[in-house]
Amino acid sequence: MTGLMIKDASPAQSDGLFFGVLGCGDLVLQLRRANGERLVLRRESQHVSPWRYLGINRTGDTFAAHVSEDGRYWSPFMTCTLPLASTNSVGFVVSSNCAQALSIAKFTSMRLIENPAP
Repeated sequence: MTGLMIKDASPAQSDGLFFGVLGCGDLVLQLRRANGERLVLRRESQHVSPWRYLGINRTGDTFAAHVSEDGRYWSPFMTCTLPLASTNSVGFVVSSNCAQALSIAKFTSMRLIENPAP
């Protein structure tokens, strides 16, 4: 798996979201509970180009996941609601999900932008 993870300021004790690509190439938005439970909110079958831009916009408790082929024009993937504290941890995830395997990924053009409240 390769993608973005958003959790509360204490990640081990909070729910979170994962938005990224699975090993099979599927794009997925997944809710991850603090107790280890994982709920797939939306999964898109493998796309022609596995290299896409991923973005998550937060407004209150609403998280909107977006994808882009070029980083300029964005399409909505899914919106979900998750109550998290106003201070969050944002991480970049790379996992092979196999203890004996090594997994690598390259992240480029990363940005965290805080939009001022209207």
